[in-house]
Amino acid sequence: MREPLGQPRRAMVAVVVAVCAVLPLEAAGPGPETLAAWRDYVGRVDAAFDQGGAPALTEGARRTVLAGAVLAEPAMAPSGPRPDVPGGTIQHWRGAVLLRGVTLEVLLDRLQREPPVQPDILASRIIERDGPRQRLYLRLARRAIVSATYDTEHEVSYRRRSAGTAASRSVMTRVREVDDAGTPGETVRADGEDRGLLWRLNVYSGYEAVPGGVLVVIESITLSRAVPALLRPVAWPIIRHVARESVERSLDALRARFAR
Repeated sequence: MREPLGQPRRAMVAVVVAVCAVLPLEAAGPGPETLAAWRDYVGRVDAAFDQGGAPALTEGARRTVLAGAVLAEPAMAPSGPRPDVPGGTIQHWRGAVLLRGVTLEVLLDRLQREPPVQPDILASRIIERDGPRQRLYLRLARRAIVSATYDTEHEVSYRRRSAGTAASRSVMTRVREVDDAGTPGETVRADGEDRGLLWRLNVYSGYEAVPGGVLVVIESITLSRAVPALLRPVAWPIIRHVARESVERSLDALRARFAR
């Protein structure tokens, strides 16, 4: 269910942006405790993925998506809740969409041959491809409380689970923030000199052939700097709203890309 950003929420956004303007946003990168919490969290997701698991839906959510809806909802790792992250914030979202009129073979072939197309991807290219593995360059735009642009690299691997199912995992291996992107004054910050709005990004996807098309389920997990305590009561609803919209837009773009 998609809810518009109403006037009261817009007013809260304006307040948060104003507060952010006077708060320090520089960051030296995630600290050891932050990275340890991240590794623990994604480690549980990776373990389930490597044992044959893939993003999955409840029966009710599955019926809703097969009927044509786009799903976006908060998620969490197996074997426990989202941990407290010293100095950081983990966002974990699940989304799903039905791609009608496409086969699993055609979908996997195009995903592996073509760079992704999404509203928050400003530029993309395949740096290297080796069978079911590829290395991607993506210029990402992130817009939540404040906006940022990043040059990123990702290691992506695909695997067939069975004749009718497959899965993929994408791990961001490098991220550098870009100032004044798209202008003559564009500059790329050195590694570790970003503002901490995007430190890590893993995306797990499951693909299932169903009558009439392919059911795609994705899980996106990000690590960013902690939200200042002063902003949390107002910022969290906005962050969740923006995260939900981002998942929905990405799935809409995927559906449009494979529309027949």
